[in-house]
Order: sequence, then structure tokens, then C-alpha cells
Amino acid sequence: MLTELRTKIESEQEQKNYQEKFQEEAREYEQFSRTNFFMKVFGGRMPVQDIYEEAAKLSLKINAPCYNLLMFSLQDKREGANSGYESEDFARKREEILHYFMRYPEYLVFRWNINTYGVLLQGSTEQMKELTARCLENIARICQPTEEIFNWYVAVGESVERLSLLAECYSKLNHFFAYRFLMPETHIFTKEIADTYMPREEGGKIGDIDSSKVDQELIKDFLLKGNHDEIAEFVDSYLLSIQEALKSRLFQNYLVFHIHFVTMAYVEAIGCDKKEFLALLGEEQIQEANLSIEELSPYIQNILEKAMELRDRVSDSQSKKVLKKALDYIEENYTQETLSLNTVASAVNVSSNYFSAIFSQAMQVTFIEYVTQKRMEKAKKLLRQTEKHSGDIALEVGYKDPHYFSFVFKKTQGCTPREYRAGVKA
Repeated sequence: MLTELRTKIESEQEQKNYQEKFQEEAREYEQFSRTNFFMKVFGGRMPVQDIYEEAAKLSLKINAPCYNLLMFSLQDKREGANSGYESEDFARKREEILHYFMRYPEYLVFRWNINTYGVLLQGSTEQMKELTARCLENIARICQPTEEIFNWYVAVGESVERLSLLAECYSKLNHFFAYRFLMPETHIFTKEIADTYMPREEGGKIGDIDSSKVDQELIKDFLLKGNHDEIAEFVDSYLLSIQEALKSRLFQNYLVFHIHFVTMAYVEAIGCDKKEFLALLGEEQIQEANLSIEELSPYIQNILEKAMELRDRVSDSQSKKVLKKALDYIEENYTQETLSLNTVASAVNVSSNYFSAIFSQAMQVTFIEYVTQKRMEKAKKLLRQTEKHSGDIALEVGYKDPHYFSFVFKKTQGCTPREYRAGVKA
């Protein structure tokens, strides 16, 4: 009887270990699902009941009297960083920040894009100020010692008391976050900080304007690092900061030509033809600078939008080359137990973080889902077409432990390998 009890306990522990291993491998999928979930929430496309239901499916606890949002980005200033290379010290710094948020249930962290992460803060109205301050203090504590080699920025929205208002909270957060391009020496952005960038009422002369606000680097940096959904916020904030000077027709004309030429120089610098850029704008030559103040914002937004379209084409082309190499490498090696996201990223000479992001975006499944799917398809073929033992098939498709292979097979296919061979499931 003791032997049976011990065997039962060992079996239960083994199943628990397999479950933990499977969950660890599925963590990348969880992050991918979280990102898609929050994109829908912030887009205002989900009724509150759907938010609760979707959150429950993802095992996310979203039920608090008060919410706020925070975004932070970390980028390596050093050479090679923009080509997918990632240094060990940079990766450690990012993981240190993420680990801090994962320690507390009040914070739900999610990836937004390659270099940007979001955090949903949850608590009582009284707690929110303290929760926000803790976030900002710890990000600053981790990042400030490395400002010479890393760019870091964090923005926080304004708290709301209903889930249905998260889209509004995100809109304000996105507005504050866009100020990182206008105030590159500032690292933390709140409503109060953003308000300090606004002009004083007095003035109105061109000579009164801060020359740093029309620095070409502001536009170039935004084109390099900004996102399409930040364009409107960036342009409106940019124009608002120089609104007094815009009363001068001379300055308006200067600004239009300035942005045109800076953007064209950027487009050529990334290897695109300026004629293609002008064709995208729908004009053969630079438009005469005779715009009204009301027409300036949409006009400039269009210029930046078209430049970003070209930037994304170049980036997509590079990403597709990386992805093709990666898929070829996976095809040749998916039956090797040692295959991992890190080994594939190393094989195609990019960081694992960059590779994970472009893979999920292009394939609409995570790396581990893709590899598991390929292994399961081969396993099913071998189970139906050969008499090989299940343990041998496990080895052949990349699983050293036959029991773990059976666990994954049942988890993903809904039946055991033996049941599948017997025709329980087609």
C-alpha cells in the first residue's frame, strides 16, 4: 500500500512538473495574447462584459475600483542596436524592470512593441498615487545609472474608475508619451510635465521662440522611433508649443519647408528614392507654403505618415529576410531538442527579443506555438503511418522525455498518442 501511495505521489508530482514546464514554454504565448487583448481594450472596441470574459480566459485579474496606465521604453544608444542586436547588459536591464512589475499583483505588465512595454495599475483610488509613484521611482532607480548608453522614457496616464474609460486613459497616456520626442532630455512624462512644455501667453515674436523646439533632430528622432498612432499627438503638441510664433506667416512658411526637407533627408538616408516619397504625398514638387494655421497639422501629419510608410517598408523587407532565414533554420532543426527561440535568434544574428516580436507579428502565432505545431504534425504522421513506439517518435520529433511528449500531445491534440493511433481522433 505504501508503494502504491508513493507511486501515486510521484505520478502527481511528475504531472505537476510537466504542467509547470508547459506553462513556462507558453509564457511567450501569454504575452502575445495580452498584447492583442490590450490593443482591443485601448481601441475602445470591447464592451465591458467582453473585457471581463476575455481577461478571465487569459487568467488576468481585472477588477479594481481604480485603474491607470503606464508605458515605458528602453533603447540601446550603441551601434548595432537598431539592426536587432541586443547586448547582455541591455537585456538584463529590461528584465530587471519587468521582474519588478511581475512581483506585485497590482501591476499587469504587457509588451506593446519591440522596445515598449505597458503596465496596467489596479487599486483603490487612495492607493493609485502611491502605486504610480512606486512605478516611476523604481524605473528611474534601475535606468538612471545607465543613461549614457541607454535611452529610457516612461509616461503615466490619469487614473480612471471604470474599465470602459481605459481607452480614454490610453489616449491621454499616448499624448504624454509623445513628448519624449519633443523633450528628449526628460525621462518621465506626466500631465504636469507635459504642461511645462506649453508656451507662455506673452511673446509672439520669432525671436522669443526656443530654437530647440524647431531642431531637426526632433523630427528625425520621431521618424526613427515613433509609431503611426503617435503622429497626431506629436504634431499637435509640437505646433501647440510654438503657437505664438505660428502667427507669423514667415515662420509658418519656414516650418513647412523645414519639415519637408528634414523628412526628405531622412527618407533618402534609409535608402528610399525622394521621388517615391513625393509620389506618396501626391505632389510632384514641394507645395507652395501658403497654408492656414488650421491646415498645418493635417499637412504635417500627412508628410510624417508617408515617411513612416516608407520606413516600415524598409523595416518589413529586412524583417522578412530575417524571418525567411529563421523559418528555414526551424525547418531543418525543429526535431532537435536543443532548438529554442534563443538558438534561432542567434542563428539569424538578431536578439531574442527582436526575433520574438517580428516572428509573432508576421506569423500571428508565437515561436513555441509554431514549433510545437510542427512537432505534433510530424508525430501524428508517424503514429498513423508507422509502428514505431511512442518513445521513439518522441525522440524523433524533438522530445527527449517521452512522458513530457505525451503530456504535450494530449494538451494540444485532446487525446494521448495511443488514442490517436487507435483512431480516437482524426
